[in-house]
Amino acid sequence: MSKEISREEFEELVIKYTKNICNDIIKNGFNGIEGWVRELISSEFIIEKNNPPYQPVELQDINPSTK
Repeated sequence: MSKEISREEFEELVIKYTKNICNDIIKNGFNGIEGWVRELISSEFIIEKNNPPYQPVELQDINPSTK
């Protein structure tokens, strides 16, 4: 399901997610990026329901300044 957002909101989200991904790489190395990649790919593709390849993960905001 897609939600319509303004160009400004889109750009703010791009910056937010970019910072979160970079912080995750700094904190956890490239292994930490796997959850982000799964989230992005799952928004583009439908995974077969009979045998999901992984358990869904909830992405967390790791930026201490936003907590």
